[in-house]
Amino acid sequence: MSEDGKDKEQKLLALRVEFWSKRLDHTLTHTDASNRQIYIVDGAVLALVYFAMQAFGIDPKGELSHKVTGIAAVSTLLLAILNCFHVLLLRSQGTWYSEIEKKLLGLLDQQSAQPGKRPWYRGTHRIYAAIHVAITGFLLFASLVLAAYSMGCVETITVLKPSPR
Repeated sequence: MSEDGKDKEQKLLALRVEFWSKRLDHTLTHTDASNRQIYIVDGAVLALVYFAMQAFGIDPKGELSHKVTGIAAVSTLLLAILNCFHVLLLRSQGTWYSEIEKKLLGLLDQQSAQPGKRPWYRGTHRIYAAIHVAITGFLLFASLVLAAYSMGCVETITVLKPSPR
């Protein structure tokens, strides 16, 4: 191959590596930003549910309000749905990351630093997704319990006032 051909090939390789490196950086940045956002939303909604239950959830007889519990159930269900979508996003981003990594390794004629086949729990995207599957499951369970209470399927809960000391 001529000197011009080698030079063109080197420039093309550099452009390809730069393109895929930027795509990889975009994938990681997007995953990081979405993780921060879902944790902020989780905290905000759960704080709102806690505030509503503390401020409006106990009637003068000391019974937990069915209406406020219903609102908490809907809020918690919405949060579970958002966490479920976050799991899907993490899985998608993990797939992108893996494919881009393969492409870069192929362009650079390199082997992966990870020997053999990885178990399901290896890789940050999969671990984050598993965490959010657990969070989603807990939130679904909590929303079902809250909904059952708000519809009267569960015996009324009387909240005892703390004794003065």
